[in-house]
Amino acid sequence: MKTKNTIKYILLALAIGISFASCKNDKKADPAPPPAQAITFDALKKLSTGTSVKIPDNTKITGTVISDISNKNIDPKTIVLQEATGKPGIVVTFDAAQTFATGDQVDVIISNQTLAQVNGEITLSDIPSANAKKTGAGTITPAITNTVNVIKNAAAFDGTLVTVPASGLNGGSGNYSGILTITDSTGTISSAILPGAVFENTAYPTLVQSITGIVRISGATARLDIRKAIDVKSAISRSITEDFTNLTTIFPLPEVSEDFTTAASAWFLYMNGAYLPGATNDAAFTTPGRSYLYIGYSDVHGLAYGTLRSSATNLSGLKTVTVTFAASEMHGNVYPISNVNIVYQDVQAFNSATDTTKIGICPGILDLVTTNTDINSTYADYQQNLQRLTQKLTTLSPAYNKAGVFYTVTAILPTRAQLIADGIVSSVVDSWLQNPSFTIYNFSSRRVKGGAVYDPTMAPILLDKVVLGF
Repeated sequence: MKTKNTIKYILLALAIGISFASCKNDKKADPAPPPAQAITFDALKKLSTGTSVKIPDNTKITGTVISDISNKNIDPKTIVLQEATGKPGIVVTFDAAQTFATGDQVDVIISNQTLAQVNGEITLSDIPSANAKKTGAGTITPAITNTVNVIKNAAAFDGTLVTVPASGLNGGSGNYSGILTITDSTGTISSAILPGAVFENTAYPTLVQSITGIVRISGATARLDIRKAIDVKSAISRSITEDFTNLTTIFPLPEVSEDFTTAASAWFLYMNGAYLPGATNDAAFTTPGRSYLYIGYSDVHGLAYGTLRSSATNLSGLKTVTVTFAASEMHGNVYPISNVNIVYQDVQAFNSATDTTKIGICPGILDLVTTNTDINSTYADYQQNLQRLTQKLTTLSPAYNKAGVFYTVTAILPTRAQLIADGIVSSVVDSWLQNPSFTIYNFSSRRVKGGAVYDPTMAPILLDKVVLGF
């Protein structure tokens, strides 16, 4: 009987074991989550409600990096992705600094992440760095538009690469710094340079042709932020730098005029100029061993004494004239005005409380020839047009109250269309453009002491260089 019970218990145990095994075999493994589905940037941005929203599960985006982390004009945790050329873009901020480079094609898993509006800009915020990976390389061609269109359609352009045919870049005292202003034929737009950007505090071109950048929104303002210095294309294709260092003769040639030619260009010095060693009076701020061209007085009655005029005939296409100059620190009876009778001007010491140094870059119109075909061939009309031309082409530097410091001023020559739009007849404009010239005047307020020729007159300035842009 005992044996029968034992067998009975064994059979029962086997049945239970088989049952458990059967149940175990019937149980299926949990299914893998479905792969994340790409959402278009347009559809993603439409999820934004003005406040932070949670993105649906199993969602990703794919785009090409248009920002440039290497030049550091963007937050190190942030990249800007554009879906494709002509498609929307979006700003993505991660939880750590990023190394994605311009042109990287990137997948970002954004399931259950936050879509926020940060200072008016739709942004993917605090995305885990592990959610992003490079999948290849891509190219985005900038949209060509203008500043007015960017501002009017800022929401559509936000996070995209744009080129505007700019005509000007201003601010930052001529350097990439702070908030700059981009100008084109339709209006203006700002551009931010972040502290620590690789190109911060370097000089930008004086005359620009186009500017490429990423449209960003900050509150109610749209910006066009450049990524690197080469995003700003200069309108100057070549330049000539004249520093007068290859002169071998010593001026002045008193009370006469003198043509002279250097390796860079040809010049006409009208009285009271001198080519002197900088160390004689200005060793504290000049280059050792180098001589400089000094320009002395300009007569108070308006005569062009002490001026330097370009006399080259190959300046067609001239667009900019940049002059670097300083007030000499010389004082006393030291400035030569005659090498015939060894006559010197007695220069007053520079007084920063009352004295200023200033130059003018003016058109050289004395040799301007015109057929007068469309100004009724009258002398009065001709003179009126020359006066208008002079006004439009004259650039004055600020008045600086320091001697021994080099300052730079740039004259940007108007285009033919701009001059004609200002009422100057085409024959005068064309004559000027065929053979442009210019004169550098000394308009400083510091005087020489009595006894010199044409007293009272201006104390000398020295020219470091003149750069001609074409």
